[in-house]
Amino acid sequence: MKHTLIIALGLTLAVQWASAQLSTDSLAALRLSLVAPRELQDRAMKDVALSRLGYEPVDMLQYGSDHLLLRSVSQAFRNVWTIPTKSGQYARSAAKATSMSSLVRIAGGMSDVSAGRMTTAAIDTSLNRDLSAEIRKLPVATQRLVAQIVRAADDAAPFLHTAFRGAAYESFFSSLSSAAPEKRAWEMYRATTSPWTEDRQGQYASTHPFGLDALDQLDRKALTFCGVILTTHLDSILAPWLADTSVDRDSPQTTVAIQTKHGWIVCTGPGVDTIAPTYSPLLAVIDAGGDDVYLGRTASTMAPRQYFSIVIDRNGNDRYESRGDTAAICAGVLGVAILVDVSGDDRYVAKTLSIAAAFHGVAVMQDRSGNDTYELEGQYGQGAATAGIAVLDDHAGNDTYICAAEGQAYAQTLGGAILVDRDGNDAYLARLDGAPSEMYLGQTVSRAQGAAFGRRADMGDGHSLAGGAALLLDLHGNDTYTAGAWSQGCGYWWALGMLEDWDGADEYTNGKYSLGAGAHFAIGVQVDLMGNDAYNVGNSDVVNQYQGHARDGSIGVSIDGAGDDRYVLRTHCGGSGDLCSIGWFWDRSGNDIYECENTLLSPANGWTDTPPLGTTTRNEPFGTFRDEMPNVGLFMDGGGTNDYRWRGEDTPHKNVVRKGYSVTLEP
Repeated sequence: MKHTLIIALGLTLAVQWASAQLSTDSLAALRLSLVAPRELQDRAMKDVALSRLGYEPVDMLQYGSDHLLLRSVSQAFRNVWTIPTKSGQYARSAAKATSMSSLVRIAGGMSDVSAGRMTTAAIDTSLNRDLSAEIRKLPVATQRLVAQIVRAADDAAPFLHTAFRGAAYESFFSSLSSAAPEKRAWEMYRATTSPWTEDRQGQYASTHPFGLDALDQLDRKALTFCGVILTTHLDSILAPWLADTSVDRDSPQTTVAIQTKHGWIVCTGPGVDTIAPTYSPLLAVIDAGGDDVYLGRTASTMAPRQYFSIVIDRNGNDRYESRGDTAAICAGVLGVAILVDVSGDDRYVAKTLSIAAAFHGVAVMQDRSGNDTYELEGQYGQGAATAGIAVLDDHAGNDTYICAAEGQAYAQTLGGAILVDRDGNDAYLARLDGAPSEMYLGQTVSRAQGAAFGRRADMGDGHSLAGGAALLLDLHGNDTYTAGAWSQGCGYWWALGMLEDWDGADEYTNGKYSLGAGAHFAIGVQVDLMGNDAYNVGNSDVVNQYQGHARDGSIGVSIDGAGDDRYVLRTHCGGSGDLCSIGWFWDRSGNDIYECENTLLSPANGWTDTPPLGTTTRNEPFGTFRDEMPNVGLFMDGGGTNDYRWRGEDTPHKNVVRKGYSVTLEP
């Protein structure tokens, strides 16, 4: 059953958008306009014989409830047409954010926390902070920066203690008070991550007394407010410090260490420095410039003695290396970590839970210029959050992001994660050997590039946990995205994953459940605003379940706003609904090439043959509520002269039966 409607849309927009690189404000305005026209919505609704396209909260309750389910996720199911609008709202806010504190507030909002909207920080000019005489060795501008950091810690500390006032936290911190630093760091990692790292026969099964209890006791409003306070103070003082040339001229070549009640502040000079965590607890490192090497834990918290950790590097081609440590570079675990690198071609290399990674904390990393490399040898980082907020903000340069898995905007339970790259031709790689899975026939399970995941434990200890909300936003440049399964705007188990690319000729390579895909009551969104893009061209590994695909009470959305694009679509893709789900694919305008296949999959794959382009998968009656839940696949191409290149048998949409609806709209 195939329905084709003749709709000519987007021709004017194609001309309007085919221009030189646009400003951020212009791109934001275009993103705001990326809404399916009412005429298109009405025709689609009529064709699928539905009065609404989405699932009400009462519908979704039939899958079960989760007390940690984010409102930002649950409400999005109600109307498929507004899901890209919500993703665009988050993306536009992040694109226009001019401060670290703004991004913390946005990530907080994604995870249902509104705090610190009117927070300000007066610059402390008194310098009367009861600091040691060592501070007088520094230029006045740096003295003020030191004083402001202490003041920021004074202001923020009460709210961090409020966030962790629950009995689970108090007991855990008490057990760590006399532990050596290395043991304390390991126990922090083991305790906070235990719900996701402990298993029995391959299924989640945790017995750690802290991990699950603490999720219920965390005051996320106080934690977010604490993060806003700290970043607001830094936002206010960094501009005058960076503009003051006396810092370059008068900073001493030797290290100056200042002891404060919150920990040591170490100030290094404009030369080449090797900086290691020799002072403990270490509140902050301020570097006046030079090509520096940071070793070990850098801008990483270590509760209960070190709740805050800050690094500010003024300039230079720097190396941040911590290959053997966990939670090492800008890791906010049970605290707030902030790293600001102002200029230079920098390289960040860490093992796991690093490079803007938060667990029961806040992690904010900002690199303002340079061709940078972010390499996570293991997993969880580059904007990854659980029970907290993680932000990675790169302003300029041709950057490279590498991880094994769980990175590049990744959110778990109660997490809000943002990675925003504002300019440059960037490469995002979740290594194809990073996390291979027998279940996925050897394909790696990336969980990366705008991915949000819950903890599915119905086959394990029963403590299932809803996922978080993650956004990867790239504003300008010709970018490449490479990953395996579960990537590039995907959600799993009550979660919301978003990937937005606004400008440039981009290339996407992925596995199943990617490019706007969701499964098990989740939502995945992928939006490419403009540019001549290539989706899985030359990729023989992707065979099914991607690009506007959803399964089991989920919604998957894949949208391309403008450009002459090329797609490889095989099975379960291009607008594909499976098991009471809605898959929506929409190419708004451009002369596009669709390489389509109706290839029957091998028995080992375990999935039925559902061709691309607006299809739904056959399901026999369940005798449950699922028989009344709509299953919809939408393929929409709104303008241009398109070339459909079929391989294999061009069969009708034979799997559209019973409560499955399918619609294909094309000019």
